[in-house]
Amino acid sequence: FGTSIWDETLFKAWSQIVYALIPDIKQLEAQLAHIAEVCEADEVVLFEKNTFLLISHSSRKDMQDSHRFEKISNIVKQFKLSCAKVETSFRSIQ
Repeated sequence: FGTSIWDETLFKAWSQIVYALIPDIKQLEAQLAHIAEVCEADEVVLFEKNTFLLISHSSRKDMQDSHRFEKISNIVKQFKLSCAKVETSFRSIQ
């Protein structure tokens, strides 16, 4: 049977490790807040390129789903895998 110990607690723990390793994280967060403001976005989320672990985010309103980052990460990872299956290069989502 295929098993996995991956769950939201590991996603959060690894994301916190990535967050701690980013130099000048406060400047990055200020830039995310500026992007959210300029684009009038409810939220801007930044993931690490290879693992899709959460690096940081900026929210202009309260979000209800506490697991949204892991959900978004999984959706993007599945999309990237789908692109690989049809030999299409995944570069970004716009």
